Amino acid sequence: MFGVTGVWRGSFLVAGTRRPGLRIYPLGVYKAFMNMRESSYFILAALMDDRLHGYAIVKRAEELSGGRVRLAAGTLYATLERLVTQEYVVADGEAVVNGRARRYYSLTEAGSAVLREQAMRMAAAAKVVTDRPTGTLRSARVSGESA
Repeated sequence: MFGVTGVWRGSFLVAGTRRPGLRIYPLGVYKAFMNMRESSYFILAALMDDRLHGYAIVKRAEELSGGRVRLAAGTLYATLERLVTQEYVVADGEAVVNGRARRYYSLTEAGSAVLREQAMRMAAAAKVVTDRPTGTLRSARVSGESA
């Protein structure tokens, strides 16, 4: 999945021949994928099972993150707008409930794929630490300290 070898040609990363079957991403998708913020990740994760309106996304993201992600309305809607532009999320209807308008959002196939790939990348990165036997990590030396 990662460990991509290749070169940039215009706005595309062209994969090298080291690992056949690598995908070629437009630069914008590659940058968005590599720089996914925790809030974006949990907004996408909140939409995995069903379409949700804004407040439900906020509550579900907070629940899924164990309370780490607490989205303000401005952050939520700016992020949703970006995710819609990237075609990871789509506006999926509106309804009026108790006199209040609600816009619903759904995860697209592209959004589901990028979410799964991001989860796999994070899991692989975590394994670097979690698979290492306890007690084998060395402390960093303070500058000027001799061996």
